[in-house]
Amino acid sequence: MSDHNWPQIGTVVGNTSTDEFTFILQNMSAKLGDIVAVQTQIPADDNRELQVTVWGRIISIDRFNPFFPAEAAQELANSHIDLLDTVLSTTRDHLEASVLIIGRTGAVGSKDLDLVPPRYPVKPSASVLYPSAEAIKELLNA
Repeated sequence: MSDHNWPQIGTVVGNTSTDEFTFILQNMSAKLGDIVAVQTQIPADDNRELQVTVWGRIISIDRFNPFFPAEAAQELANSHIDLLDTVLSTTRDHLEASVLIIGRTGAVGSKDLDLVPPRYPVKPSASVLYPSAEAIKELLNA
């Protein structure tokens, strides 16, 4: 894969598995159905660390605001108070995307494009990358 400067679009959070992971999406920088990638290390057979790319597809995106709980919305509705008359924040929305893992390949830049099931989950706190269209075409044509 020739393009190594894929933009970071989020960070893995919560529990991860070999089937899926969740990440906080930055600034609506991806959409439902997009392919994303995570660089991670897994144990190799010879007790070394092996750098791999885990590929996945965004299957859902949820939006939430931790500073605007459901209780506050209920109180506003019951009291007929306008949101603008409160100190509640409406600008701290988070986008949380769920990713279904397609498989893993060798590290970015390697010739290993064989898509195989991952044996280990990605690390929470890992960067989620937005691969180039060229990289995705290479992956799908391998």
